[in-house]
Amino acid sequence: MIDNDVIKYVDFFRKLIDKSSSFGFKESEVFFEDEYSSGIQVLHGEVSSYESSKVNGISFRGKVDEQMGYAHSESFTDDAIDFLLEKALANSKILEPEQPERIATPASNYPSANNYNPKLSELSFSDFESIVLNIEKSLLAYDSRIKGVDHLSIGYGDSSCIIINSKGLDCRSRSNMVSVYAGVRAADNDVTKTGYALWIGRDLDTFDPEAFVKEAANDCLSKLGAVSVKSGKYDVVLAPRAATDLLASFAGIFSADAIQKGFSMLGGKVSQRIASEAVTIVDEGICSLAYISNSFDSEGVPTQSKHIIRNGVLESVLHNMQSAEKDCVQSSGNGFRGGYKSPISIWPTNFYIKPGAIDDEVLMGSVNSGIYITDLSGLHAGTNAISGDFSLLCEGFRIESGKITFPVDQITVAGNFYNVMENIAWVGNRLHFDPPSSSGSMGSPALMLPQMPIAGEG
Repeated sequence: MIDNDVIKYVDFFRKLIDKSSSFGFKESEVFFEDEYSSGIQVLHGEVSSYESSKVNGISFRGKVDEQMGYAHSESFTDDAIDFLLEKALANSKILEPEQPERIATPASNYPSANNYNPKLSELSFSDFESIVLNIEKSLLAYDSRIKGVDHLSIGYGDSSCIIINSKGLDCRSRSNMVSVYAGVRAADNDVTKTGYALWIGRDLDTFDPEAFVKEAANDCLSKLGAVSVKSGKYDVVLAPRAATDLLASFAGIFSADAIQKGFSMLGGKVSQRIASEAVTIVDEGICSLAYISNSFDSEGVPTQSKHIIRNGVLESVLHNMQSAEKDCVQSSGNGFRGGYKSPISIWPTNFYIKPGAIDDEVLMGSVNSGIYITDLSGLHAGTNAISGDFSLLCEGFRIESGKITFPVDQITVAGNFYNVMENIAWVGNRLHFDPPSSSGSMGSPALMLPQMPIAGEG
């Protein structure tokens, strides 16, 4: 359901497409994005800030003599039509991609996605204010060791996308959601630790403030009293959140574009075993387990549900139309933009490691001496996406005789992502998804990595 304020621009889009041929464009496309967001933060029992913004814009691309030209604008007047066409025409003479781009032909059908709840748009400022003010009170009363709620916010987002091209394609989508975030600080014996909780959804009736408060408080309190451990090799269990962060850091290796340019070591590996039999990775456009589903990508190609790795064997990689043509295959529906000003790249939709069948606690009982890592930091500086090497600061808990005992910090875990994939001993049954970002949604259950090097004391 596209908002009426957005639909009014469609006539402008069609005028732009119709006029493009007079400028020599054989094929043309309009990509439109409209985003509204609002949010409030509270501190010390009152609203400390309120923000609201609305941004929209259009990107035009068209093909002249096999060269694609781009232009974008935030204006929707008749003058903007000539500006966009002239700018794109000029750019088409400059840009010379190795592989020519194409405009998508409409598909016969697209998967259905429902990402919009009209009730959310009816919520008022006072509705949001009361939620977070009550959360702050509850957090400060939860435990005397909680000394502050340093960040507490609630936000609403509503976005629409329209893609129309000269081949008759007309794709439209709308999504909205609410997010609640709390960053908590606790102190005991001159030691300070922080923790957080995040909730995202489209139905505030399913939001449980008590459970949210408990999660944020315990994430912080459980870290108090943490110590380091002796350096050595340990069986490491990555908690779902940490495992998801590690997967997200290396998801780019599954991009066909990265493989074609030599930025991934997966070239020529399709149909080969690259991971443990316990590992199955899927990328799903429509995913009921994730926060958002996509019927189509930024090129207007239908998204798919596909196995990337099945029982350790690499079955496929992620393609947009340009990389697919280079490999003589069909696009996998993974051609996405970071915004209307951005070029088309390759990103996952909902990309995750499939959970196993056995309960996490049962599997944890098989670990005699190990580390349960809950948080990884330094993911940008400490990872090399090409080689797969990583060295990351982390914190979590000691595992002894299959039980979590005491919290640990000031340790570093190091390894190589390609080797990690091959050596995963088991996969947990509880799936975690990170919040959606411009580079897709990532998810993972807990992962057990045997004998990983941990740097700590001595």
